Amino acid sequence: MNDLYGSTLGLVGYGSLGHGMQKLAEAFGMKVVIAEHKNATTIREGHMPFDSVLREADVVSLHTPLTAETRHMIAAREFGLMKPTAILINTARGNLGGRGSAGRGAEIAAHRRRRFRRAISGTAA
Repeated sequence: MNDLYGSTLGLVGYGSLGHGMQKLAEAFGMKVVIAEHKNATTIREGHMPFDSVLREADVVSLHTPLTAETRHMIAAREFGLMKPTAILINTARGNLGGRGSAGRGAEIAAHRRRRFRRAISGTAA
C-alpha cells in the first residue's frame, strides 16, 4: 500500500475509538468497512462478515477489549485471509493474537512478499 487515499480500512471493534478511526480514515479518502463479531451468525446493518473484512482491507485496525471472546481472535488462519500487503494495527490493550500468531504471521508475510516480488518481476514461482 503506497497511499491511504482509495485504500480500504477494516475496523474490528466499532465503539467510540472505532468511530473516531472511521472519521480519520474517511478524511484521508479511505473506504471503511466494519467487521461483525467473529463467528457471528447474523450480520448487523452496516457491518460485513469478519472474514470478508480481513480479505478486503488494506489496513485492519483492532479496537476491541481483551475478553474471552476476543482473546486469540487474530491467528495464523486470519493472517492467511489478509492481503499479502495488508497492515495490521492493534490498538487493543491486550493481546488479541493467538499463541504463536506473531511468529506465524511474520512467516506468512515473508512468504507472501517473496511471492509478490516474483510475480511483479516475472520470475517463476
